[in-house]
Amino acid sequence: MTDGPGSPPLRRAWRARQRFDRLLRGGLQSKIVQTRYVRLTEPLVRERGELRRATWDEALDRAAAAFRKTLSENGPDSSGIFSCSRATNEVNFLAQKLARVVFGNHNIDSCNRT
Repeated sequence: MTDGPGSPPLRRAWRARQRFDRLLRGGLQSKIVQTRYVRLTEPLVRERGELRRATWDEALDRAAAAFRKTLSENGPDSSGIFSCSRATNEVNFLAQKLARVVFGNHNIDSCNRT
C-alpha cells in the first residue's frame, strides 16, 4: 500500500478532517449547544469555598476590587486581555480600551495566530 494522494489512509484522514471542520463550524452557534445547556441568569460569587448567588452590583464590585488589588500589588503588566478574532470590531475595540485605559498596558492578544 502506498501513501499516494488517493491511498486509503489519506482518504480517511481527509474525511476525518472534513467532519472535524464541520463540527467546528457549528461551534457555539449550533442548535445542540443552544438547547442542551442551561445558562446562568444571575452571578455567583465564591465565599469560603462555596458558590452563592449574588446581585450584579456585588459581583461587579468584587471583580473590580480583585483587579485593583492585582494591579496595585503587581503593577500594570500583571494583567492582560485575550480577545477573539471572530468577535465584532466593537467588542475588540472595547477589549483594547479596557487593557489600555483601565489596566494601563498594551497587553492584548487574540486568537488570530492559532
